[in-house]
Amino acid sequence: MDQLEKLLEDFKTDQDIKKFLQSGISLDPENIQSHIQSLPLDKQTEIQSQLSSVMKALSGYIEELGREKDAIQDQIDGNLKSAQACLSYGSTQDISKKKRE
Repeated sequence: MDQLEKLLEDFKTDQDIKKFLQSGISLDPENIQSHIQSLPLDKQTEIQSQLSSVMKALSGYIEELGREKDAIQDQIDGNLKSAQACLSYGSTQDISKKKRE
């Protein structure tokens, strides 16, 4: 739990959710809840507040990733349409050449 508390303190300082995620921390929610409940009330409140901040940052990060995914999908779709248009144009040019011959 010391690792979690250190991460929460670091997050409180720099508000960088990417660093938080890159830490690779993986804790059982029941263990976290049990640990929080064993702390003094003021410390519980502080950690719960920090966890709420992390949740808000995660939600924002997920939304940002969704927008990036949509933009990339739009680019892929545009590239596919361009490729299909080029293939169609190329086919038309081949047909025109064959008619002339």
